[in-house]
Amino acid sequence: MGVQDKLEEGVLTMLKFQMGLIALLIGCVAFISCDQLAELLAPPMPEEDMTDDDLMPTDDMMAGLPTYIAMYTSWTTNVTYPSPVGTGGVHGEGARTVYINDVGAMALEDENMTAYPAGTIIVKEIMADANTFIQKVATMKKTDDSRHNGWTYKKYARPDENSDYMQVKGDGLPDAAEGCHGCHAAAPMDSVFVFPIDGMDSEGQ
Repeated sequence: MGVQDKLEEGVLTMLKFQMGLIALLIGCVAFISCDQLAELLAPPMPEEDMTDDDLMPTDDMMAGLPTYIAMYTSWTTNVTYPSPVGTGGVHGEGARTVYINDVGAMALEDENMTAYPAGTIIVKEIMADANTFIQKVATMKKTDDSRHNGWTYKKYARPDENSDYMQVKGDGLPDAAEGCHGCHAAAPMDSVFVFPIDGMDSEGQ
């Protein structure tokens, strides 16, 4: 084999090597791009629901309350009572403000509604008797459970404004919310006294 032939063979070998390297690089880029594209197109993983056992951190103003009501003060549907009405005095003599989340508020727009949907959350702030601080927070959370018409009840309290809240009554405790539901079962609609607001004959619960 002459020098020219060897030179041509070397050039061909080099070209084959370069072409193979280019093909490999293209394959890698395509693989990475497809992988990234798949990640972008993949549906987002659903966030885990906050459980009733998750509590606000100790450095939070609402420390000790469940995280599923973390934003309740921003709920636009609410009503305030300067004092309890009817049997509402069982929670104390202070003023109270009751909030309902968007799930429940949207359901209230249907004038034919007879029951709140699962996912409805109602939060009641109860001031100390002298109205100096929020002493108690009571929650109602609607579920698909048949017990208590689907409602879970919990009440939290604290001795002063510098202390954390602690659950004192309701589901998860020995009383199992039997007293809560025993009272709320007498409400005019689906165990809820306060809503709807317009034209209601509220018991101030």
